[in-house]
Amino acid sequence: MKVITGNVTTCNGCLTAMEFDELDIIPAIKCPTCSKLIEVTHPLPTIAIDLNSKSWDEIIEILKVKSGKAFSVGAKKNITLKNGEEYAAQITHRKDKGIILNLLDLYGNDDGVGRMAMNKSCTTKGGYAKTLVRAWLNNEFFELLPDDLAKYIIPTKIDVGNGEFLEDKVFIPSEYELHGRKIHAMYEEGEQFELYKEDWRNRIAGCRDSGYGRWQWTRSVASAEYFCYVGGSGCADYGGAVYERCLRPHFQIGI
Repeated sequence: MKVITGNVTTCNGCLTAMEFDELDIIPAIKCPTCSKLIEVTHPLPTIAIDLNSKSWDEIIEILKVKSGKAFSVGAKKNITLKNGEEYAAQITHRKDKGIILNLLDLYGNDDGVGRMAMNKSCTTKGGYAKTLVRAWLNNEFFELLPDDLAKYIIPTKIDVGNGEFLEDKVFIPSEYELHGRKIHAMYEEGEQFELYKEDWRNRIAGCRDSGYGRWQWTRSVASAEYFCYVGGSGCADYGGAVYERCLRPHFQIGI
């Protein structure tokens, strides 16, 4: 049998896994174990478009007809918050009828404006659910988003470890969603987002001329006092919950 390194399908009869190349225009492949013909469903091609040429209404219409998989990971669309600040919203992860986006430029600058502590004291009691960051993102920050975008933001089910989940309109990623593995976090939370899996440098945000970004919080708990964060070079680290760091808001639009 030809060795192919594309997509994977499974035989419904004997559950043998078979790989096929999405570029091979074939309607079916033959199972090497039981000889059953398995229909091949080819993935949707990505749409090579400039998101800035589409309104949020038009993007939602594409999601209705096609899938989140139709868009390119990393594609960007400029947005202006109600306070006048400008950001690039970037496709981070694709779902069947939705896409998760992040703000490419971190919220919070080098002068400390917009930076936040996770808690008022150096404790992780209550986990991410009880943090100042979570409350601010889903209230004050959400109210800053332009109305034509905000109306399409749907709650995202986020894993906060130990079998617990939250549903938030705006969130920050976990250590696992960024790095694809548990490093300092107490739990493996969620799945690695496509953008960060594609290239580790995508974890670096808020870069300056030196090429280094700024420290950004994740929602992952590292200990009784520390939350995990991403360093300026994209590395995994952890620090006291009382310290102020930048935020990289994520949100999902969909139907």
